[in-house]
Amino acid sequence: MKENKIVIGIPNGSGLIPHETVSALLQLRKTCPTMFQTVVRQRTDKARNYIIKMALESGATHVLFVDDDNPPPVDTIEKFLEDDKDIVCSPIPTRNPNKHGFHDLCIFKAAEVKEGAGKGMKMYENINKIDSTKGHLQKVDGCGMGCTMVKREVLEKLWKKYEGQPFEYGDTTYTTDPKKLNVQRRTMSEDMEFIERATEEGFEVWCDTRVRAPHIGSPRIFQFNDSYIE
Repeated sequence: MKENKIVIGIPNGSGLIPHETVSALLQLRKTCPTMFQTVVRQRTDKARNYIIKMALESGATHVLFVDDDNPPPVDTIEKFLEDDKDIVCSPIPTRNPNKHGFHDLCIFKAAEVKEGAGKGMKMYENINKIDSTKGHLQKVDGCGMGCTMVKREVLEKLWKKYEGQPFEYGDTTYTTDPKKLNVQRRTMSEDMEFIERATEEGFEVWCDTRVRAPHIGSPRIFQFNDSYIE
């Protein structure tokens, strides 16, 4: 059996990492050979693509993406490896509350547009409640990359198909007549564009509710807790 080898990858636009995240990375239990790669002062999609390139060239079996404002819990690596999924994430609360003052989660469910010029296009909505009767490991349609582990097989396939740019920002407009008002437009973050590309190739996305990475806000930290459990 091949030994796991992990790259922890952090895109870091500012060049600064909060002390909470630095502390979490130092305390993180490394249960297998683990490398660290940060890319500073680059657009997030380019940074993530470089992290993938380095991971593939180094023979890594997984990439653990960590955003600089999502310090991972100490047991993140061992729990994600135990899950053994193509893509597995933490249910991180959004930094900003919704219109009801509640923080949704950075995990998503998909629905297809059924009418109009955007018919057939996928749209994504945040999940804000998790059914505890389904266990701690639950399949989702999408997630952010704040604390997410991706297997090498996923990275290899998307790297080849998208010519070294599996992470890209998406902007799709569906219409048969630009003068009509039923134009349907969808903009996508680089991480959700990656996730959609992965699921289109048959890979699955799962959320492990045991791995509860927080979201560093100003001045508060938003933490997934049992209020999200039904």
